[in-house]
Amino acid sequence: MKELNSKQIRWVLLLGALIAWFMHQPFLHDAPASQHVWRQTFTLSVVDNYYYEDNNLFLPRVDNRGATQGVTGMHFPLYEWVVAQTYHITGDQLWVHRVWSFLFTVLGALACYYLTRLWFKSETAAAVAFYFYLFSPEMFFNGFIALPDTLALPLVLWGLVFFYQWWYKKKEFQWVLSALLFLLGGLVKLQYLGIGFIVAGTVLRDWKPLKWQEWTRLAGFGLISVVPVLMWYRYSKKLIESSGMLEVGLSIKPADSLDFALYVLKKNFLSDFPELIFGYVALVGFTAAVWFFLKSKKRADHPLFLPFAVFVGGFSVYHILELRVLEHHQYYMMPYLAFLLPVAAFGLTKLLKNKPALLAGFLVLHIVLCGFRMIPARFANENPGIEKEFWNDSMRTALQVAIPSDSLIVVGPDESKCIHFYFLKSQGWNFLNEKQLVGVRVNGEVPLDSMIRRGASYFVTHDTSVLNNSSIRARLGQEVKTVGDFKVFRLRSLAR
Repeated sequence: MKELNSKQIRWVLLLGALIAWFMHQPFLHDAPASQHVWRQTFTLSVVDNYYYEDNNLFLPRVDNRGATQGVTGMHFPLYEWVVAQTYHITGDQLWVHRVWSFLFTVLGALACYYLTRLWFKSETAAAVAFYFYLFSPEMFFNGFIALPDTLALPLVLWGLVFFYQWWYKKKEFQWVLSALLFLLGGLVKLQYLGIGFIVAGTVLRDWKPLKWQEWTRLAGFGLISVVPVLMWYRYSKKLIESSGMLEVGLSIKPADSLDFALYVLKKNFLSDFPELIFGYVALVGFTAAVWFFLKSKKRADHPLFLPFAVFVGGFSVYHILELRVLEHHQYYMMPYLAFLLPVAAFGLTKLLKNKPALLAGFLVLHIVLCGFRMIPARFANENPGIEKEFWNDSMRTALQVAIPSDSLIVVGPDESKCIHFYFLKSQGWNFLNEKQLVGVRVNGEVPLDSMIRRGASYFVTHDTSVLNNSSIRARLGQEVKTVGDFKVFRLRSLAR
C-alpha cells in the first residue's frame, strides 16, 4: 500500500476531527447525564466552586461540606481549574467543559498518531490510530464530558512523544518537557503515570550503551515526573484528614473475593474491551497484530517487545488492584489506549496493506459502529440517569432560583453526595435516608437540629417518605417551591 503523504495526512486528520465534532455537536448544551454522572457533576461542582468562591488551585472545594469551607483533598484539579478560568470569559455555561474535553481528546488523538508513526514507521497506520482514538467508544463518550482523564491521557501521551524525541534524536530540551508532561498527567490522575512503563521498558532495552550523562538525565526525569506527584497526594491526604470529607477515594480497590474477581475479569475481557475500549473494528486490528507477532520467529528481538511487555505487566498488576472500580468504571482503563490503539492500527494496516479502499471502509465502519453504540445509549437516552427536574432546563432553573445563593441546604436522598448539590447550585448537608436526619442522636443532638444550628436554612427533597416523617415535618417551615416531585422548604429556627 502506498503511504499517505503529509498533505493527505493533514486532510485525513482534519476530516476525522470534523466528523467527531459534528457527531457530538447536537449534545453540546446538554446537562451532565448518563454514565458516570456522579463523576461529571462532582467535577463540575469543583469547577463552580473555583469560579464562584476561591480561585486558589491548591484548595479545591466540594459542595457536601456542611458549614465548613468545603476544602478537601483529591486528584490535582487542573482540569477543573482550567474550565473555571474560562467561565470568567464565557460565564457558567454547560458547553465550556464539553469543548475543552473535546479539544483535549483531539490532542490525545494527535499524540497517538505521532506515537504510532514513530513505533511502526507508517503514516497510514498512524492515521488509523488517530481515528481509533477519536472513535474508541469509551473515548467518544468520555471525551465530551467533565472527566479529568480526558486531560491526563493526552498530557502523558505527549510526554511519551517528547521522551522519544530526546531518546532517539537527542533533543536536549525534550527530556525536561517530557518529564513535566508526565508530571502534570500523573498529578491530574495518578494511574496515567503508569504509561511510563513504556519508558522503563525502553531504558531496559537500551541500557548497555548509555553514558553517565544519560543516566543523570534519566534520574532527573524520574525525580521531576514522580516526586511532585507523591508530594501532592500526600498533601491531598492531609487535606482529607483535616476536613474529614472523603469525597474522592485515593486508595486501591482490589476484589474482595475470587468469584467477584473472575466475574469482573470476564466482564472486562468479553464485553468492556471489545465493545467499549477498542470498538469491534479496532479489535480486529489488535487481533491481527497479535497474530503477526506470534507468527514472527524473532518476536522477542523486536525493539517494541520489551517496552510493551513491561507496560502490559505493570498494568496487569494495576488492573488486579482496581477490580472493584473496574466493574463499572471503564474510564479507569483509558491508560491502556496508549498501547492498545497503536498496535491495533498497525495490525489493521498490515492486514489490509494492499487494500486501501477496504481499509477506508473499515474506518467508516468503525465510526458508524461507535455512533450506533454510544449516541443512543449515552447521549440520546430517554432515561438520562438523573431526575427529570434536573434534566429539564426550566425546571432546573426554577429550583435554583428558589434557594438563595448564600444559603446552606439539607438535601437528599442522594447516594452520590453531589448530584443534587450541583444541579441546585448549593452547598450544605446531604442525607441518604431519614434515619440520618432524626433517627439517631449524635452527641445528644438530633442530626437535623445540629444542621439547623450550624446554619442550614432550606430543605430539599423528592422523597415522600421523608416528608411523611413527623419528626422531620415538625422542623420544616414554609414550603417555598414545588417543581415536579421536588419540594423546597424553609427550615424552622430552633427554639431557644
